[in-house]
Amino acid sequence: MAWRPSVRSDAFDVALAVVLGALAALSLYVGGDPFLTAPELADYSRPWGIACLAVLHLALAVRRRYPLVVAVVVTAAFLPVRFLDIPEFQVVSVSLFIAIYSAGAYGGIRRHAVRGVIAAAIGVLVVWTVLRDPFRPYEGRIPLELLNAFTAAVNVFYVAAAWMLGDLVRTRRQREAQLEVQAAVLEEAHEERARRAVLAERIRIARELHDVVAHHVSVMGVQAGAARRVLDGRPEAVPELLGSIEDASRQAVAELHRLLGFLRSDDEVDGTGPQPSLARLDELVGHMRDAGLSVELTVDGPVEPVPAGIDLSAFRIVQEALTNTLKHGGPGSHAAVAVARREAALEVIVTDDGAGSAQPAVDGAAANGHGLVGMRERVALHGGELRTGEVGSGFEVRAWFPVGARPAAVEA
Repeated sequence: MAWRPSVRSDAFDVALAVVLGALAALSLYVGGDPFLTAPELADYSRPWGIACLAVLHLALAVRRRYPLVVAVVVTAAFLPVRFLDIPEFQVVSVSLFIAIYSAGAYGGIRRHAVRGVIAAAIGVLVVWTVLRDPFRPYEGRIPLELLNAFTAAVNVFYVAAAWMLGDLVRTRRQREAQLEVQAAVLEEAHEERARRAVLAERIRIARELHDVVAHHVSVMGVQAGAARRVLDGRPEAVPELLGSIEDASRQAVAELHRLLGFLRSDDEVDGTGPQPSLARLDELVGHMRDAGLSVELTVDGPVEPVPAGIDLSAFRIVQEALTNTLKHGGPGSHAAVAVARREAALEVIVTDDGAGSAQPAVDGAAANGHGLVGMRERVALHGGELRTGEVGSGFEVRAWFPVGARPAAVEA
């Protein structure tokens, strides 16, 4: 991510250029005064010295907006300071370091381009240092060639360190920006997962409430309608029907208590009562027969053990299908429930003949209600398949759940 300039950064760069320019001018004045320094240092081209210092520090005012251009200009202005023996070396060296550092920190270009510019500047400095008046005797015991080589090494380290420091700062800034982006993406993903989890939980609660309430309320509604119809003709049958309604209401309340206890618990297993499962299909079929629905139950093979989620879902599908039969077919309908354990699947089939005394569903309400939506959700949750449709005058629900291989039969 490239650095973006601002009014504050521009003001800082201008102030820095002014301060360094003023210090360089003061240093040049002191270094060029014959009364304050050696006479041979005062003998330099003053127009060139002033021009070089002016160009060098004016360029620093835009060092972060045009870092590579500034590095080239500052290097080009710095070389005459060395070539012409202008008596100001301390401040311009700091300015050169800042310019090369800025190229590394704010370049925003490919690194090999910056390396090329730095290598060119280093090459010029090295050549000038090594070839500069090589035959001039050095006062001391150190050979001039060794001193030149040492000076060249110092220049190489100086320039390379400036760029490497800037490049390190830029890399760190980019890494921080990437981490911020990644943190934002992770936060967004976390919120999305939380939203989906809440939605899934709401759907699960709604599905369970529908399965629990719809079944028992439908039974009570059918029984209440039957009681109303026989109230005048067969009043002796009313107490039995009212007893069935009472039993259904108690079962509905017990199921709701069990469900609420499960939802309030932190555990995955509900310990407040027996879980609905295929092992309790006989009870379900008995309740439906008491409500006036003729039900035939067929179990093919050992349906247990199966995963608890599939066991509950299969039971709920049978319960919902029989409830729909009672609701839309009414007493007198006949339903057949078949549960079969295949090699690697559990299959549940519920069919009815639609020959009861209730009015038929209007506009396909039986096929398009929330009950079948809940069935599809339960089957899809386990990677299964659900097929529903009319069969003759009745309706069929066929659910298929993938499970492990059928357990081997145990010989007596």
